[in-house]
Amino acid sequence: MTSYELKFAFTQAGLAALASAQEKVCVVKSVNGKVSNVVWVTFKPFLNNQLSWQETYGLYSSSSQIQNGATINRLSTLKNAAKGHQYPFNSSGFFDQANSVSVKGYGIVNNYGESLTFGLTQTALVNGVQVDSELNATTVLGNQSAEYTPIVTLSVYVASQQNNGSVISSITSQSLTLTYTSDTSKSVFFDDTQNMFVEGDIPA
Repeated sequence: MTSYELKFAFTQAGLAALASAQEKVCVVKSVNGKVSNVVWVTFKPFLNNQLSWQETYGLYSSSSQIQNGATINRLSTLKNAAKGHQYPFNSSGFFDQANSVSVKGYGIVNNYGESLTFGLTQTALVNGVQVDSELNATTVLGNQSAEYTPIVTLSVYVASQQNNGSVISSITSQSLTLTYTSDTSKSVFFDDTQNMFVEGDIPA
């Protein structure tokens, strides 16, 4: 399984500016070809930080409404979903074994009887601490299905009032988009004159 990493560097001035504004680093992943509507990972940074993960995913269900600022509360989680399979969410309120339906990404079908919120989960290590968070959120009506295809494209920015699993309507500050193709490791630094991330190492 391929491991990916993203290193974040800050100056002391940059850290001080973020602390005074009570802002944190936010990372949003792309699902189904577009920037997701959920913040995957947030953290309060140090001078040097590392985010690492593997491309393994889970699925979750929730009754949380998809509105800006809401935090997703999971009702049920399927820890390790297999790509190419569809998982029924049954009337008892949990995920069953994959059915015979073939999908391109990670699929669910809502057999619960009422509309619920569904999406992907992914585990990451943030400065050595494990975080298991939601990647996206969609409303799926009863007896309908959904399919999620994540890609290794991250949007990184700083913001306040956001936590892991926070629903966002859009990214309001300047974000840097990072797409991993053949490379598995990238570095960014926080430019405290522009208040945004730049790819590469801090200039000497």
